[in-house]
Amino acid sequence: MMKGKSEQKDQHFSIFLRQVREESDVLAEDLVEGLMDISQFSRVESAERPVCKTMRNRLLERLGVAPETYENLLRNEDYEEWQCQHRILCAVDQKDFPAVSRLIEEYEALESPDGKVKQQFCLVMRAELLNLSGSNSPQLCCATN
Repeated sequence: MMKGKSEQKDQHFSIFLRQVREESDVLAEDLVEGLMDISQFSRVESAERPVCKTMRNRLLERLGVAPETYENLLRNEDYEEWQCQHRILCAVDQKDFPAVSRLIEEYEALESPDGKVKQQFCLVMRAELLNLSGSNSPQLCCATN
């Protein structure tokens, strides 16, 4: 049975990732700390679990590889997630605080294979929102997956 383009891309990424990680002598545990647990990463490296472009970029960056070095086309889910992040960043840039809060909530509602990356993004955006609005409130919360 032939593999689909997405499955082939995941397999190519997993081979590339493992090769670079091993050549760089980086332990898997060190690479994924704070991003995913080691069992999830094991499935990524064996091409059993796909990861979004954002997570692929983070893993590559931690290995010292520029994300553009590894050519990746966005899957539909990745593009939808990127669009949400882009809208949030634009609203932050425009200091449209009500829109930022609403867009973060909408983004949190999306299903994502990389919940920790999404959670980190939400926390950073909430912190930026508090910073720009001049709030001293230490309350930063983000939906957990």
